[in-house]
Amino acid sequence: MLCQIEMCLKYCKRHDRTLVLDTSFSGLRDDFLKYFTFDDNCKVKVEAWDNIRDTMEGKSTFPEGLQSNLGNYVATNRKGFVYVHPESGQTLTFDFSKPYDQDVLVHESLGGGINSYWLLQYLIPTDWLQEKLKSKLGDLPGDFVAVHIRNTDLATDYRAFMASIDWALKNQAFLLCTDSGVVQNEILNDPRYAGRALVLSSLDPLSQKRLHDEDTTDESANITLFSDFVAMSLAKNVYFTFTQEGRVSGFSGLAFAACASTFSDRLASLLGLERPERSWGLRVHGKGMARYFRNQAALITLKKVIRVILFSRERLLKGRILFKISPT
Repeated sequence: MLCQIEMCLKYCKRHDRTLVLDTSFSGLRDDFLKYFTFDDNCKVKVEAWDNIRDTMEGKSTFPEGLQSNLGNYVATNRKGFVYVHPESGQTLTFDFSKPYDQDVLVHESLGGGINSYWLLQYLIPTDWLQEKLKSKLGDLPGDFVAVHIRNTDLATDYRAFMASIDWALKNQAFLLCTDSGVVQNEILNDPRYAGRALVLSSLDPLSQKRLHDEDTTDESANITLFSDFVAMSLAKNVYFTFTQEGRVSGFSGLAFAACASTFSDRLASLLGLERPERSWGLRVHGKGMARYFRNQAALITLKKVIRVILFSRERLLKGRILFKISPT
């Protein structure tokens, strides 16, 4: 969800558009702006769909033909990552590399990655969310590390992982963040971690169903999600591992990035919480993890190069058009 918002935010900034968010059918299953606002450095006006839906009558759209039921359809099928309009069969997206004359551009898609990190610099928890976070995080010790294990839609060999970081957890309080009730129950009842394993919310000990983007996702689940995320960003260190499919959970990567960035400093200041002293240095376990971070660095560099090329091409094309229609 954050990755898709970040893509659209950048587009709006380049083309002087308003970003309208509707996260009621995916991700949070709730209004994103109930949880976060955008700071002034964003330089893009951001609106909730429910606040402007009554002003949409007569607006032109891309994809074309959505004017009559804009915001009233429910897309369930996809082509790749992009959702499809249930009646017209059109893919619900647009070309992010070019401008459009239409009033409203619609983008409804899946897709994670590193882009979620770039959005953090603009996000500020709302006063309401700050109070919820203070209540959840207030009892955490001043010195703790965080462990993130995703073990529902993406499965993890969590027992081997816990054994591999045993050196880091000795005599150390650690916050366990997981989407799996089975994992949480097993680790909390493991005598090796007695009195040191902490959680912010109790899960069904038999549950292996993912918590995000489900019919059961609600405000309570979202508060738990953001509490885990903020707590991980404030931890002394964050530990995570590959899933059995050879992937790293985007949530793990985002929490690690937040922990290493100024985002966590801003959060600590807002919430009146102290950040533990950190001894920086990334321990990479095995060739797979080293390869992952190397590939991520290459991917970030490649994305930057592609953005520069697309931006330059767009400016060049605009210059040609202006040249052709100029009376001089």
